[in-house]
Amino acid sequence: MAELRSWKEIASHLDVGVRTAQGWERDRGLPVHRLPTGRLLAYSEELDAWKASGVALATARRWRWWAVAIAGVIALVSGLLVASARQSKVLSALRIVGSSVVGLDQAGVSLWEVSFGRALVRPEILGPQSLWVGTLGGRRVALVAPFTEEGSVPAPLVCFSERGERLWEYSPAKPVRVGKQVFTPPFRARTFTVLPDERIVLASGHHWYYPTQIAVLSPQGRLLREFWHAGHLYAVEPGRYEGRPVVFVGGVNNARHAATLLVLDPDSLEGAASEEDPDYQFPDLRQGNELARLTFPRSCLNRALEPYNQVPMLTPRADGIVVHTWEHLLLPHPSLMWYLNPDLTLQNVVYSDQFQAHHEHLQHVGKLDHKLTAADLERLGPPVRVR
Repeated sequence: MAELRSWKEIASHLDVGVRTAQGWERDRGLPVHRLPTGRLLAYSEELDAWKASGVALATARRWRWWAVAIAGVIALVSGLLVASARQSKVLSALRIVGSSVVGLDQAGVSLWEVSFGRALVRPEILGPQSLWVGTLGGRRVALVAPFTEEGSVPAPLVCFSERGERLWEYSPAKPVRVGKQVFTPPFRARTFTVLPDERIVLASGHHWYYPTQIAVLSPQGRLLREFWHAGHLYAVEPGRYEGRPVVFVGGVNNARHAATLLVLDPDSLEGAASEEDPDYQFPDLRQGNELARLTFPRSCLNRALEPYNQVPMLTPRADGIVVHTWEHLLLPHPSLMWYLNPDLTLQNVVYSDQFQAHHEHLQHVGKLDHKLTAADLERLGPPVRVR
């Protein structure tokens, strides 16, 4: 399965023009992923499956029919079309502009704008999910995780109506004790996902340090369940594990100074992750009930430059899950991609082009003493299963 990293490669694979491919992604759900760096990533297998589903062909036929219809009656119904267009504006997307979130209709026209009073981090920089538009509880809504670099500023998850009215917001409200330290609010919404049953799974991190809450919320923003982790968590994705629907969560395990993957059941998650180091225990919470927890070996590049690696992105697949680890935190991020089987055993691990280029640079300046070879990946070994 090939990885495609530009619109030119994606369009060439689909045998269409770049604009057509971009339009399919915008309007018809063409499976194109955006990495936290802002770069594109698409898998040939996912593109082929999408094209085989007939969405693209149905779209083309539909547009040809409309072109003929409009050409035949435009002189008679132009006024009706204008009126219909005005009435059919539906909230379809969100965009961050400076300190504001803008609600857009199907044509990309602004419907409303809400200011948060501080510069917001764009989704392509922040990570996989900080903006969402869809239906919750029978109404069209927008979910916004208004992340900002101003650490002490509260940043709850906010739900807006399709007209831009604030319906509810959620953020952990109580202090939490880890080891001998007590971490008080504010906590900041970092990333979230919406499950098929409309429950929301949200990761909220402390405003200046590492404790992170994974919260399961109702469509109305009510806290249903919570789980705590001693480390930053950056990615939340629904998937399946051992025949049941689960939530995959990726980030950093501070106790082990390594990238981590958690598998949680949204119907039963509770408590807090248990660690051997008492400085990272949650003494006031019961032991958590993760279905699985893995940590990922640090590469030679990461050991030379950083105190830990981290998981910024997860890609669930029919044959398992791809876990992306950043091995250096500065742009462009050198990364490894860990292909795991459904039982979370290792299929394969590959390094990105940025990893190879960065390794060569570090070797040239004397920070690494060897060339990058396949043996480096073999020496990494598989992820370590903690539970």
